Amino acid sequence: MKLSKRLELVAKMVSPGGVIADIGTDHGYVPIYLIENNKCDRVFAADINKGPLERADAHIRECGLSDKIETVLSDGMVKLQGKNINKVIVAGMGGELICKIIDSSPIIEEIDEMVLSPHSDIYKVRKCILEKGFCIIDERMVKDAGKYYIVIKCIRTDSKESFQHGCGYDEFELTYGRMLFENKDEVFFEYLNNKIDKYNSIMQGLGDSDSARAKYEELSRKSEQCKIAIEKMKE
Repeated sequence: MKLSKRLELVAKMVSPGGVIADIGTDHGYVPIYLIENNKCDRVFAADINKGPLERADAHIRECGLSDKIETVLSDGMVKLQGKNINKVIVAGMGGELICKIIDSSPIIEEIDEMVLSPHSDIYKVRKCILEKGFCIIDERMVKDAGKYYIVIKCIRTDSKESFQHGCGYDEFELTYGRMLFENKDEVFFEYLNNKIDKYNSIMQGLGDSDSARAKYEELSRKSEQCKIAIEKMKE
């Protein structure tokens, strides 16, 4: 199974072994990749919509993997009780929805690893998973089809050592991601520079009204935050 750059990064971030649930599985490509590459023992491919789930089911049958991958019509993790799932993937949706899925999960206490790829509200996602007792142990950015995507890997741990690997975030780290700095992520560095260029371009086109000046100040502040992030990348 050939995946997009984004989905390949998601799949590769999953630790080997165990039983995985892919929430919002869409075409079922990630579960197929995981089984074909011996990344896990079994996958539950879940989606809230019948159409995507039927397409996923067809792809799974075509690959002869129906004994390893089970499709489940489910709103998030609601219908996944009793399946001995210990790892979860939630990718390809907005951050607020990912937080809602995590908050409403009836099996969250059974999960020891999550790989998440929010399209928005990444600050909220980081905050949510830390509050749920998970610690971020890896975070990467990938550029796929001209867009930038974040992939976050977190594990459940209560050890003091965990605070060195993802807990105890301050506001700056919640916004930009501690692990991206620790990893010296080159795509993230490119992303920050592109954001600065974008902010500067918009500011140059603003007029002189009160609303334009307010917008200018907002964008200037965001640009300065990106510059601070870039300097932190160089440390």
